[in-house]
Amino acid sequence: MTGDLVPIPGERPKLLIVDDEEIIRNRLEELGKSMNLEVYTAEDGVDGVFAFNEVKPDVVILDVYMPRKNGLKALQDMKGIDNNVKVILITGYLRFEQIVQTGGVGADAYLEKPFNLETMSNLINDMLDERIATA
Repeated sequence: MTGDLVPIPGERPKLLIVDDEEIIRNRLEELGKSMNLEVYTAEDGVDGVFAFNEVKPDVVILDVYMPRKNGLKALQDMKGIDNNVKVILITGYLRFEQIVQTGGVGADAYLEKPFNLETMSNLINDMLDERIATA
């Protein structure tokens, strides 16, 4: 993985971060900006789906447990709008097997909190490479 992205000229890849924890949103926003991504944030699943419709992101980082609409329901809504979007589910409460059992099988990747920012960066780059390859 070289991290060499080839976005549409004049456009940067778009990252949407949906998490109810402000500190997580802020850290991921800083990471995305350091990767030269256009970064958008939302603090719950309802706002996340709204932002998803407006922004049309390439990659979404989505927390599982949030108020108003949890990440699994937001995932279904987002994949219903754009089945090709790359989604990374993050959680501090469930393990991978539990996520699969509760309907999180539409996600492209899973990370447990706390996660390493380098791991997240590599995962985002992989997702962007896949998105570009299938565009």
